[in-house]
Amino acid sequence: MRKILHLGLTQTNYFPEDEVIHLPIIELKQNIFSSEVIDTFKMFDYVIVTSKSTVRFFVKPHQINLKRSVEYISIGEKTSDALKKMGVYPSYQATDSSQEGLVDLLDKLQIQNKKILLPRSNLGRNKVDQFLNEKKIPFLVIHPYETQLSKNFQKISLDHFHAIFFSSSSCIHFFFKVYLMIPSDITIIVMGKPTMNTLNGYNKQYLNKVELVLN
Repeated sequence: MRKILHLGLTQTNYFPEDEVIHLPIIELKQNIFSSEVIDTFKMFDYVIVTSKSTVRFFVKPHQINLKRSVEYISIGEKTSDALKKMGVYPSYQATDSSQEGLVDLLDKLQIQNKKILLPRSNLGRNKVDQFLNEKKIPFLVIHPYETQLSKNFQKISLDHFHAIFFSSSSCIHFFFKVYLMIPSDITIIVMGKPTMNTLNGYNKQYLNKVELVLN
């Protein structure tokens, strides 16, 4: 049985055969918008929803502030499920649950003469922004929440762990703010290609230690 350090926000059942120590390294802080900003929400025809956290921190409190005809574009199945639990059914869902998947979907939709609202974390990737800029589609990025180092996180020794599980790019960013490096005898487990690419940005040699990429 391996001992795995899980740094993501939520519990996981990916490793039923192992001992998983859940120690979230990040936390989410809600931002409060001014009434002037909220009044602009009715201008937008589409809302791109990039995560379950966006559902929690933007759609849930601000659905009432959007125009009735607004259409939701979801990054993937899990995000769509979170929307449906609120009675919100996305008009479109990316096949690949990533920014790249969203770009492929938006390219197929050929949106014209419409405005897009893009709520996301302050640390969110800007792949969709680049695409919308290239296509000259009007859009606005807002940050309904911020991803930050958890106030409850305490640096612990990694000596007794066999593996570290990074569930997002944010986990990797904040890990390297606390720890200078990943010990050479520890296996790295990452969720999704974007997270793996973030790890690659720190040190390409780490990719030689990646045991599994979870989708």
